Amino acid sequence: MTTSSTYVDRLVLASISNLDSVGFYNYALLFVGGTLVLSVPFSTILLPRLSEHLGRDDRSAIRAVTRTSITLLALIYVPFALAIAALGPFLLRYLVGASFVQDSFPMAVLLALTAVAIPVTILRSLAGGIRRTPSLMRASAAALGSNIVLSILLVPRIGILGAAIGNSAMYWGPLIVLYVELRGTGLVDVDLRSLTRIWAAACAMAASIALPLLTWGYRPLLVVGCLALGLGVLLAGLRVARAIPSDAADRLVDLLPRRLGFLVPAVCWVSACGECQHRRLTRPLSG
Repeated sequence: MTTSSTYVDRLVLASISNLDSVGFYNYALLFVGGTLVLSVPFSTILLPRLSEHLGRDDRSAIRAVTRTSITLLALIYVPFALAIAALGPFLLRYLVGASFVQDSFPMAVLLALTAVAIPVTILRSLAGGIRRTPSLMRASAAALGSNIVLSILLVPRIGILGAAIGNSAMYWGPLIVLYVELRGTGLVDVDLRSLTRIWAAACAMAASIALPLLTWGYRPLLVVGCLALGLGVLLAGLRVARAIPSDAADRLVDLLPRRLGFLVPAVCWVSACGECQHRRLTRPLSG
């Protein structure tokens, strides 16, 4: 993302609000930045595979890699981001201070909007792999421009929430630009059905965490129980909805390192794919 644009929303917020608001907003950005660490390995893994297929001019393989990568990134990032959003009041109370709990909603909005735009990570890697430098430059300009415009328009009206929306534009602004520009290459393929089902399961998980905590309070033991409940709801929802297609399940199994091989049956169960375990046992294990 464009580094300079990350300061615009904070500057506008600081100019019209108090230091407490800016302090909370900085903590919210730290939480969001922490979740984005999950997207880094996808770029590392994706670029060599794209280079390999580009060398052979295998366009169908590039489309397949892009589709599977977007699905797997959403599968990992969206539930994690929504779980953090559901736990926002608890995390802010115990890690930052009780005075910040009242502003947990803007952090949840920022996490949700960032999760919507997380496929931009894959599109950036694709644009870099096929050397579409002008597209990357326009995406960076969209990140900066949309952040400036939305921050100036929204922060004076709705404060921290406006800053959160402005900051999220650094992700969905480039997403729109890159999708529009790369769509014509025929290399972008998105499994909207799987993404919709992943989001449905993740939202059900977030609700099963947040609603009991809002009703009975954010006590640590209750939080642990709600997290266990949320995980069960997520896994069951993914299985019932058949949200993970067989190619994504196959790729996820292949990516598991040898020391995590015990997770293969769980992946196969959640994906409702009886063949992925067989494929896992007949392919070389990653280190």
